[in-house]
Amino acid sequence: MKICVVDGAANGAAVFAAPLCARDIVQRQRRGVNDLGMAPRMPPRRGPGVVHAPLSLSVGPARAGAKLRRGSTHDLSANVPGIVHVDYAVDWMVVLRCTHKLLVRLKRSDVPAGVDSTTRLGDWYGNILRIGRRQHLLFISERSRLPVVIPIRESKRLKTMFADAVCDVLAAVGVDAGDIADERARMSDIAFGRTRNRSLLGTLNDFAFMAQQGDANRAEPESAEELMRFLAQTPILPLDGASPIALTRAAFEARSTH
Repeated sequence: MKICVVDGAANGAAVFAAPLCARDIVQRQRRGVNDLGMAPRMPPRRGPGVVHAPLSLSVGPARAGAKLRRGSTHDLSANVPGIVHVDYAVDWMVVLRCTHKLLVRLKRSDVPAGVDSTTRLGDWYGNILRIGRRQHLLFISERSRLPVVIPIRESKRLKTMFADAVCDVLAAVGVDAGDIADERARMSDIAFGRTRNRSLLGTLNDFAFMAQQGDANRAEPESAEELMRFLAQTPILPLDGASPIALTRAAFEARSTH
């Protein structure tokens, strides 16, 4: 058996020796000895869904008082805390779930499965609203059915102006300024996806019908804000007849009490 010994005090190197048997290999791996006759340990596999804490936090409290190998007297407990709290950032976003017709118009693809909104009002369902020769984008909140009406000409910059349009509607229906700012922050990113709730699609169709009938009885066409206010007062039968305005206020009031 050939053994090579290097002065650890002078060069800071470990002792290298060829293992005698399989049991010796296992023991050396457990002790962390760097043996040339052993294959190097592979780092942990990284991939989607795997969260890695910083390397400096990987030493547990059980080893905090251990001494460094090869005669060093440096105490690890001076630099490693016994309990470490790690805060991971949460990606805030809102998902616009559009009909197939609107997705094609916006040239957007479906969002990956498992992606949901982090906003108080949830996802927003959208479709193209045609009133005579005019066209709008109509979106409603998943949780309160609050409508947001946007002129079709703004579709190219929808991703940058949607959050502002929602905040304007929240201010119009009497939501507190602090709650509006919080909801605006939760819409930092916008994703697009397909619809997945038939009840919300039914509300979109009902709102479209009401908007078309109401406009037919007017001498002048309604503005986007006037149309929003009209639809926001409509009773929602699947939600016990409550209006979108009342449901929206209740959603933010419930948040303030917690």
